[in-house]
Amino acid sequence: MKKKLAMMLTMMLTISMFTGCGKENGDADKTTETAQGTEGTAAGEAGSGSVSYRPLKDWKVEDYVTLGEYKGLQITISPQEEVLKEDIDALALAAYNGSMPAETGGIRDRAVENGDTVNIDYEGKLDGVAFDGGTAQGASLAIGSGSFIEGFEEGLIGVMPGETVDLELTFPESYQNADMAGKTVIFTVTVNFIMLSDVAEMKDEVVAAMGETQYTTVDEFVAYCRSYLEYMSESNYAAIKENAVIQQMMAIASFGEVPAELTEKYAQNILDTMASRGANLGATADEYASYYYGMDAQTYADTYAEENAKQSLVFQAIANAENLNVSDEELEASLAQYAQDNGIPSVEEMIGDTDREEFREYFMFEKVMDFVFDNAVVTEAAQ
Repeated sequence: MKKKLAMMLTMMLTISMFTGCGKENGDADKTTETAQGTEGTAAGEAGSGSVSYRPLKDWKVEDYVTLGEYKGLQITISPQEEVLKEDIDALALAAYNGSMPAETGGIRDRAVENGDTVNIDYEGKLDGVAFDGGTAQGASLAIGSGSFIEGFEEGLIGVMPGETVDLELTFPESYQNADMAGKTVIFTVTVNFIMLSDVAEMKDEVVAAMGETQYTTVDEFVAYCRSYLEYMSESNYAAIKENAVIQQMMAIASFGEVPAELTEKYAQNILDTMASRGANLGATADEYASYYYGMDAQTYADTYAEENAKQSLVFQAIANAENLNVSDEELEASLAQYAQDNGIPSVEEMIGDTDREEFREYFMFEKVMDFVFDNAVVTEAAQ
């Protein structure tokens, strides 16, 4: 799955504030976003708009930061999340059911029962005209969940896969969309198939038809799902650990004036990343920033660039003090190992246009993080 490479490139090419943060998270995530910033920001996305700057190893960072006592930090973190069989089964079934074609997928030899999850197409019409939000294809619906208006799910009980029914239903007077409240409509619904609810019902030929090289049988597919969830658990635990370490290191450090050259570098990294993320969604950097963070891109970059620069100064100062800098030999060996581990023909293909110094800084951050954590007093406690 190219796990380690994916993790490294995420850190290398993505500013930390963009990781795992949606619009719904709000201000509660700001501390976490900033705390995760060290690796992502110092080794941020290298693009055509990036500001040229001296590598961190060439700065006399001790002129700008005074470290606190970073050995023996008292750190309390949540334990790593256990991967349970029910989680693995749920992921496997969701992916398996989602891969099935509407015409031939799932259970098709019996009628829908209460408690089934079905794959459906539906279209809602008011006075013969389709209304906004009333149409979908390949939708998943758990019968009995109460997800749809009263009568919708009940009306599908007894329907055979492949059949189409018309449901005359009335929206409640208190419906959130005032335009539809109290209105009587017709939903034309086709039950495509009943989704499998047990891994034991999955078939090798369906898995093989998914077209993935990592698995061709049910057993291989379930093992892949387990591996993925374990990777996510490890990644989340690593993020929790890093957050705790960075927050404490920043809290005990003191700073002079942060070099404008560094701040400008990280501000540009943020802008480059938002422009790239926005483009992938068909949006501008400002539109992306406004949706996720409630401000324009430049304001967001200005808000976090200095904090990211400070984090980088702290890490470089610890690397200098503890002889944790990455030599040229270490850098080339690490790059070669990453390429080999991930089946990439060459280091040059792996790093692309990214400056090798960006990778050197990533490896240095990794070494410092491990050093500080290994020298901390760590308590795991559920939160």
